Amino acid sequence: YDPEFKTKLRITEEYEKNVKGKIFPKKMLSSVKVDNGMTIMVNGEEQYPIQIVSPLYLPSEESVTLCQHLIKDFAAAGVTLASPCVGHMSYWIEEGKYDWDKYDKTIESILKSNPNALLMVYFYLVPPAWFINKYPDELEKYYAGDDSNELKTWTASAPLTSDKWRKLSLACLEEVIRHTENSSYANHVYGYVVGGGDSAEWFWPA
Repeated sequence: YDPEFKTKLRITEEYEKNVKGKIFPKKMLSSVKVDNGMTIMVNGEEQYPIQIVSPLYLPSEESVTLCQHLIKDFAAAGVTLASPCVGHMSYWIEEGKYDWDKYDKTIESILKSNPNALLMVYFYLVPPAWFINKYPDELEKYYAGDDSNELKTWTASAPLTSDKWRKLSLACLEEVIRHTENSSYANHVYGYVVGGGDSAEWFWPA
């Protein structure tokens, strides 16, 4: 048991010595084939149905670091599908403004671990600090589950009842996906996953 990856696996050491990036087509084509089961197809090739997912409960930096170790270990075992979480919206710095450099470095750091990785980018929609400060009335409120019976504001997950949040987060997703599709690593991205609500599982109330 080594959750902090203090010990490097032998197969990972060998992988690091011999890893070579292959040439990817300029345009990524992905689909799901249904025939006595479901098969993920990427650029016409069947993919082994195991995917590495970075933990959603950690801040972005910690999540990316852990995901790098995971991707490298599993790449050594032949698993190339990965779902890095670029969540907690740390690159969404203001309404209509984005830190693309931070976003790009997150994706690029994952590809350093496996230059042949196929990515399903995971967006965990949680309200950034600027939204919480700018639109406090849009946040959800719950009575505390204790003797105080105090009404408290909930900031850990997206306010699904807020029309303002839905409009802004949709605009954000459109911008981020547009940026990704026009990036230098677009030919590594075969899909997107969007999580929201409590635990990123779209249930409400939290």
